[in-house]
Amino acid sequence: MWISVMTILISITAIIISAVTALYTIRKDHERSRREKALELVMQWSTNLSNNRKSSLARKYVEKFDEKQARSLINQEEIVFNENETELCRKIRKLLSVNPEVSKEYERKLTVEESSELRWIIICYLNMLESVLSASHHGVADIKIIKEQFQYLYNPANGDYVLEKIRKACPGCYPATDNFYENIKNKSSSERGKVA
Repeated sequence: MWISVMTILISITAIIISAVTALYTIRKDHERSRREKALELVMQWSTNLSNNRKSSLARKYVEKFDEKQARSLINQEEIVFNENETELCRKIRKLLSVNPEVSKEYERKLTVEESSELRWIIICYLNMLESVLSASHHGVADIKIIKEQFQYLYNPANGDYVLEKIRKACPGCYPATDNFYENIKNKSSSERGKVA
């Protein structure tokens, strides 16, 4: 009888050890898959930027827009620049491969067509960013890797706010991006508070 009881206990122990080992292996495999997915997304992001070099430069220019210009861009309307922004307007025209030599009337304005083309570049940029950040937000990709690779886009010292004014002009359009950078902004604020 003792042999039967011992055999049963040994069998139950073996089953428990097998189940724990299987769960541990599944968890480790899941974590590895999340890291692989994060690296795959970073590579897609890099490839996308390499194939569409205009998007990074367009982002730098559009970061300088005020709220009204951001709304005009989102609504595909004519964008009017201040007197001190004539050079910015000219640079955007050059980026869009539009003749930078325009009449005096359009020296500080982008036409609806130019605004639409610039909007397309910016929306494509934000959509790609949203797809990457959404994967980490929903646990499909490793958040630590994504954060390490994408926090550079939020750098107030350089005037980089991840197109915050554009995202505000289109509320709810980029929830993962909004959430991701709000967390980074809050963390930077709290770290500055600890140093002071």
